[in-house]
Amino acid sequence: MILALLGRSEGASIEELMEATGWLTHTTRAELTRLRQRGYAVERCQEAGNTTTYRIAGSRQGDAPQPDRTKELRRRGKARAA
Repeated sequence: MILALLGRSEGASIEELMEATGWLTHTTRAELTRLRQRGYAVERCQEAGNTTTYRIAGSRQGDAPQPDRTKELRRRGKARAA
């Protein structure tokens, strides 16, 4: 559900994510952090009227957002070399 909201071209605000999931603010922000840690490029955009929206970078309407695996692959390569 979170990925679907963040995958929209307009993204989603914290309030929209909270309403969709029933989570509190700190839980919603923690999930955004977990998505970043899993490799998703989550963008933060300041909209007019002081509204902050979040979206998955590079996602287009209808596309399933995919994580960016470059960090993960680099870590694996370093682990093998050591």
